[in-house]
Amino acid sequence: MIPGLVWLSVARISRAASDQQEQATVDRVASLFSSKSSIGTVKMQISNEDGQRDLSMKIWSLGDKVLVRIVSPQDEAGTAILKEGCDIRYYLPKSN
Repeated sequence: MIPGLVWLSVARISRAASDQQEQATVDRVASLFSSKSSIGTVKMQISNEDGQRDLSMKIWSLGDKVLVRIVSPQDEAGTAILKEGCDIRYYLPKSN
């Protein structure tokens, strides 16, 4: 009976070590897809009961700062949102 308990304990310790190795591998791979800064283009399709419209945005990020600028449609182009930490600012070109 004692060898069985020892085997179960060793199996648990071995599994815990394996879980830690797996988590370390996942963390390493995740770090490959994250960076301190990024630039991207996003296209969004918005649908509701009134119809559908497309929106295209350019997004820049650096640390905790994010700038989102609408590229299209033309009547909304130039509208921007700047997020710095907890502060959010909007730029609405139509309002000068």
